[in-house]
Amino acid sequence: MGKQIFLCVAACFLLFSFHSNGQTANEASYNSSVKSNTPGQPEFIRDLFMNTHNKTNETKNSIEVKKNDDNIPVAPATMASETNEALLKSDVVETNDVAATTIKRPDTTQNTNKEEFNEADKAAADETLLAAEEEIHTAITKYAQMISIEPTEITNFSLYQFIDGWYGIQYKWGGTDTTGIDCSAFSQKLYGQVFGVEILRTARQQHRHCEHIRYSEDANEGDLVFFRIHRFRISHVGIYLANGYFVHASSTHGVTISSLNDKYWRRRYAGCGRISKEVKSMTESDFTP
Repeated sequence: MGKQIFLCVAACFLLFSFHSNGQTANEASYNSSVKSNTPGQPEFIRDLFMNTHNKTNETKNSIEVKKNDDNIPVAPATMASETNEALLKSDVVETNDVAATTIKRPDTTQNTNKEEFNEADKAAADETLLAAEEEIHTAITKYAQMISIEPTEITNFSLYQFIDGWYGIQYKWGGTDTTGIDCSAFSQKLYGQVFGVEILRTARQQHRHCEHIRYSEDANEGDLVFFRIHRFRISHVGIYLANGYFVHASSTHGVTISSLNDKYWRRRYAGCGRISKEVKSMTESDFTP
């Protein structure tokens, strides 16, 4: 019995020895690494993990140290961020400077437009003045021919300009505007606008309040000329011009120029009257012709 037990133990020892001696070199190396390292963790796997872990920690620590130390330059990412911020601020400052410069810079375009506008106004004024002068010259030439005198003998331009504005307006008894006007209203308006003197409304009133001049040869430009159309009273009035001619509102031709040498007017002539053109005369409301 004992012998049998001994044989069994010996057989088991031999079997175990055979199994150990039958391992390959790789298997032996593997088993050796397993015994010498952390249980369940091969050495080549552990090194790979630890190397990566260590490198990550080193990078992290390096960044943290650079952030906390003012003497060490910041990380490239931080430098790029601050650089972009500085550039952005500089752009804003530059933009503001440009805007300020633009505001302070004189508006040459506006000044140019203003100068052009002034030049245009001046040119327009010159053209208007030239047109007015030509109109006056034309009127003077026309009326100088009508009253048989030289244009250079006419000096009261406002008088002939007034006549030209009313010439041809039809006669209307009691009328006072361009739709129709009578003789005394015409002489009243002429004195007011040309000489700046207010005279009375009717021919009889104007005759009563003036200095009488008997002969027409003694009349001056602007003197009143009176007529007795019905032989017994003053009923018509005109304004003397020159060379025996006068302007008036005729019941037949309207505002026109006539001659005292004409037979009709020579027979009805009642004298001339002079009103001081320096002092305004009294006024009276009377619309009787």
